[in-house]
Amino acid sequence: MPTNNGGSFFFSRKNLAGIAIATLIIALHLVIGLGAFWPVVAIAGYGAAVALTPKNPPKKELPPVQATPELDSPGLLAARSQELVRTMYSHGAAAPVIEAIKRLDSSLQLVIGNWTSLTNFPEHQVTIRSIINQYIPGIIDAYLKIPTRNDPRAVEDLIESFDLLNSETMKIFNAIQEQGLNNLEDHGRALRMQFGQLPEEFRE
Repeated sequence: MPTNNGGSFFFSRKNLAGIAIATLIIALHLVIGLGAFWPVVAIAGYGAAVALTPKNPPKKELPPVQATPELDSPGLLAARSQELVRTMYSHGAAAPVIEAIKRLDSSLQLVIGNWTSLTNFPEHQVTIRSIINQYIPGIIDAYLKIPTRNDPRAVEDLIESFDLLNSETMKIFNAIQEQGLNNLEDHGRALRMQFGQLPEEFRE
């Protein structure tokens, strides 16, 4: 018998109950005397206790941790933004509203397409995630609760909200472009330091 199984049985509820009963029988024999067959009685008591005592309750194992999909990956953010545009289409939003959310989606796709440029700027990534996962859905949810969805005031508010988000998104994209231009300028300065002035035909 493997040692680990034996050890498990030794500390099991069944074995401990059997030992307790056998010990009680031995104590009774010492006090009042059970006759020459007391060892048989002790063994029988041990066996009965082992047989009648329920097993140790199985240990409750924690359920395995399930990996959750990365909901904020660039690909899923892009798909989510496009899905929000389709939502407005499917609910018959007015044409100016559709155009406004399409402009916003185009700007979001530009930023998402340059997602790696924001690695060192997590605050901008948080802004884009919030726009896609919170702000736009919140605006759409409020819009869908309006009985007259194409009321001029509702349309104006929607366009203003989408344009505001679009403005913030384009600020981030412009920052990405500026970062790229700065990198190009730095690279150009490094080339000039290494190779000297470029020939006239290569200069603007």
